[in-house]
Amino acid sequence: MLMLPCKEQTVCFSGHRPQRLPWQFEEQDSRCVSLKQALEATVINCINAGFLHFVSGGAQGTDTWAAELILSLKHTYESLTLEIAVPFAGQDRGWSPQCQARYREILSQADCVQVLQSHYTQGCMAVRNAFMVQRSAVLIAVSDGKHGGGTHQTIEMAKREGLAIYLLSPT
Repeated sequence: MLMLPCKEQTVCFSGHRPQRLPWQFEEQDSRCVSLKQALEATVINCINAGFLHFVSGGAQGTDTWAAELILSLKHTYESLTLEIAVPFAGQDRGWSPQCQARYREILSQADCVQVLQSHYTQGCMAVRNAFMVQRSAVLIAVSDGKHGGGTHQTIEMAKREGLAIYLLSPT
């Protein structure tokens, strides 16, 4: 059984889904490439500060990129662990086959997968976000700065909980 690091060593992620980003699913777009580079630099800064455990919500977009980044960095930083906080079983139903395969590959490589509910309910994403924030000392968020949505709510929750917050802009 994996012993998860303490809250003081944990970073969680939040960010927009591809549909809310200017490039949507076109990850070769220069803005997406730049964002992924900023995400990597921020994660490496966290690692250098002693953060070893990373929690992603497993959604498309930011959560996926963050999880894939941690999995790739584990080759260099062997003590890193990745946890996926799945809001409900079958969250990938309705995704394209390519997105489902990508998601399932991440789940298969994660050190820990926490499925928080057996099925979708209104508010289950907020439950997932609270789960991640309460277990973390740092939030790395990709946000366009507009109010509303789960990312904004997670940032506000992280502020109330006293987390250090790194905000990355998708533009």
